[in-house]
Amino acid sequence: MKKNRLPTKLLHLSDTHVRNKSELNPVVTEALKEADWVVHSGDFTGPGFVHELMQDHLRFVGVFGNSDKDETRRILPAKQFFSIGSWRIGVIHPWWGMEPDGIEAQISSELGDQDIILYGHTHERVKHYLGNTLIVNSGPGYPDFMSPGSVAMLTIGTTSVDVEFRVFER
Repeated sequence: MKKNRLPTKLLHLSDTHVRNKSELNPVVTEALKEADWVVHSGDFTGPGFVHELMQDHLRFVGVFGNSDKDETRRILPAKQFFSIGSWRIGVIHPWWGMEPDGIEAQISSELGDQDIILYGHTHERVKHYLGNTLIVNSGPGYPDFMSPGSVAMLTIGTTSVDVEFRVFER
């Protein structure tokens, strides 16, 4: 594994709603192999998948979501903060609401001054700036009857961050 050198690849996923890795779409499985960091923004649905990510990925960061039961909530916090190089990163699953208007301002207020905010819960892909903060939601980690699944691969360099969404059907 690479040390914390830049550029580095960070896989952001959320709302996977799976019990273990074997239930993931092959696009997600391949992205996990490619990533230097794995960040999950909640709604694992079972602690087995959390344990697999913690065991298989030295650089794993996760938070619990509204669908996660007590066992998962005992393992993971509601929000996390970490750094890659000089980039300050906050992670959250904003369980308190689904209203798209204003939720990102609430998240930003909750997490404070970050360079990058990664969040889940809304099941919608998002990539834009709120002030100087890059806001990313990878979308749902599984396809459903209404929309495809997706994950986000962030390539984090010394002065820039590129975000690539990987979208998949069943």
